[in-house]
Amino acid sequence: MLQVPLEKSGDREAGTIFIDDIPYHIERMPKNMMCREYKVDSDADYVPQTDNSNRCVVVAPFSIK
Repeated sequence: MLQVPLEKSGDREAGTIFIDDIPYHIERMPKNMMCREYKVDSDADYVPQTDNSNRCVVVAPFSIK
């Protein structure tokens, strides 16, 4: 289990986690928003799993620059 405090920003909730001293952006958002704004998988049939609120979580490293 990973518990991360998230700050609400519109329809999204965002926070930061560190793995091996590298900062990662963690964001929870509605599934339709994630599918519209991000390319997560190159499979055309990709349909992400959601929680009971129809929301997904994305974790990605921050940019070096």
